[in-house]
Amino acid sequence: MHSRREIIENHKQHYNEIIEYFKRDLSMAKRELNSIKTADELILKEKEKMTSYFKKAKVSKEIGQLIISEKNIYPIIYAWWDVDNSDVKIYKYEGVK
Repeated sequence: MHSRREIIENHKQHYNEIIEYFKRDLSMAKRELNSIKTADELILKEKEKMTSYFKKAKVSKEIGQLIISEKNIYPIIYAWWDVDNSDVKIYKYEGVK
């Protein structure tokens, strides 16, 4: 896996790309959720739960959990900008504390 130094460097170089990727991904998920049209009560109930979650979710807080920082020194998981594929990968942090 990546070393702590590599992760920090990746975050410094690609912070804006990571943020934009997650914002775009969240926006697409919201659009897809809102496009669900059905009479099935179980699906409608689950759709309402997901809609409620999206309303409560704070993008910056959610993303902040994936970025190494002073407040998040040893994250459980972290975001990695994959330069070759221009997307974000999520990895489990296995560094030494």
